[in-house]
Amino acid sequence: MNLQSSYFTLERIGISHRLSTRMAVNWWEVVAFPLVFFIVLNLMTKMSLSGATLISVLASAGYTFFRFASWFYYTEFSIDMLSGRFTRTLMSGNTVEAREIITERFDPNCLEYVELHHGGQTTYLLQYHGEKTHDLLVVRTEEDKELIDQYWLDAYGNLSLA
Repeated sequence: MNLQSSYFTLERIGISHRLSTRMAVNWWEVVAFPLVFFIVLNLMTKMSLSGATLISVLASAGYTFFRFASWFYYTEFSIDMLSGRFTRTLMSGNTVEAREIITERFDPNCLEYVELHHGGQTTYLLQYHGEKTHDLLVVRTEEDKELIDQYWLDAYGNLSLA
């Protein structure tokens, strides 16, 4: 029972569930982005070849750094089904930077979505309401929201996320 999107992974590992925000480095995007950027920049601005090359190299370096950083620094939320412990782990690479216990007794009914409207688009913020509110994940599309709902329904049976 695994669910993978371009910006999160939700999977069952043994007796625990894990939600990871680690984004995979897609090398095709890292190569294609600067090439398309170079062509569009050159055609739209009539900039000199050396100027367009310099700007596209800088944009490529920035984009590559962003993609690598989103792969290297990430957050994992894990639910141990045996003990009910719900934890948040901040990771860099495969090294644990910080670990926080959100609650000792996970209750799936404390999960809910909050609609966010910005730029004419609707996204959803997945939150856990325990002793305090924890923001877990910004869900970008309705399809991803439905996939997450289906995952939790399969894992916990009769569950409705508000």
